[in-house]
Amino acid sequence: MRKSLCLPPICIPQVEIECDNTKYTHLKKITGPVIGIFGSSLEFQKKRGFPNRKIVMDLCFELGKWLALNNWVVITTACPGIPFWVADSTKKNKGITIGLSPYKNKAEHTKPKLSIPGYPTQQNSITVYTGVDFQYADILISSLVDIGIVIGGGLGSLIEASAIAEYEKPLICYPNIGGIAADIPSLFSKHFPRSRKLKLQVSTSNTDLFNQLTKIQNTIKYGNKQFAELYRQLGK
Repeated sequence: MRKSLCLPPICIPQVEIECDNTKYTHLKKITGPVIGIFGSSLEFQKKRGFPNRKIVMDLCFELGKWLALNNWVVITTACPGIPFWVADSTKKNKGITIGLSPYKNKAEHTKPKLSIPGYPTQQNSITVYTGVDFQYADILISSLVDIGIVIGGGLGSLIEASAIAEYEKPLICYPNIGGIAADIPSLFSKHFPRSRKLKLQVSTSNTDLFNQLTKIQNTIKYGNKQFAELYRQLGK
């Protein structure tokens, strides 16, 4: 299925959409805030000496479960590693997850690449195949979410976090496992324009993270009009 789709403020001329509910009622049910999960793939973690894989996975599964139980909608670029683990946990706990793939269809998305045995899709309630490159997808996902969280991460996560900051949206960094999340606070505090409002917080424990998310959930305004528009354009 291919539809013409425009998601403000960035337009995607053509997309292919896959959904585990053929009536797309997931989109109609989106009433909570939307969070972007920005983080490292498993391959990056192996190269950079991240903590024990189980420690990282446990954090992601706990976060995903909490997000599902508290009515958050999770968006990722449908990649493996940290974004996958959080989204997979969210979906398994009956939450809504959206994968915004940079590839133009499922065949390209799941095709083995280098050391990666294809990108996964089972963690997504809805997968949107955009056909844009990774850098554009990073900006796009940041334009759609209400808040972003960086766990570990590399250059792609830095692009996403920078876009979140430019949109003056809340951004949380979890620096305990290293990666770009550990560098962003000092980097942004030094270089972010004083004329702009930087909504950056740092979480050093799961309890701290969940408390910050609760406070943000109670204060941000979210309408998710882009998903209502997507639902309308699908003709449902």
